[in-house]
Amino acid sequence: MSFVLIRDIRDLAISKLPSSIPDGHDILIDLAAAHQLQRSLTMKQMLLMRGGSATTLRRRLSQLIDAGYVTKVPNARDARSDHYSITPLFLKACAGLDEELRKLSEQFERRRAKRRASDPAPGSRKVA
Repeated sequence: MSFVLIRDIRDLAISKLPSSIPDGHDILIDLAAAHQLQRSLTMKQMLLMRGGSATTLRRRLSQLIDAGYVTKVPNARDARSDHYSITPLFLKACAGLDEELRKLSEQFERRRAKRRASDPAPGSRKVA
């Protein structure tokens, strides 16, 4: 696993997000990933994934809702919680990321192929 590439992808996504987005870039990235899986996230799920303070998360979510990038929908099964998801406005703001993410994906594939080529064959071991 290339954690450097993961960091590069996260940094690229954050750097390309509209400057009007208040604090909470990582929240948006998590919600966008959930959106791709056709899911929304509850506050509890985000806290379990990210850690941190519920108060801070609540404040950042409120800022993102006010900016129009996140929507909050009451949980139909349990009115004590809400589901959060990104809005079409956020998706429109990120529409230009596809080409840059494709380039990063190609870079990742080249690194992985190079690493596979340099790994010893399965079952063979170097004897020192």
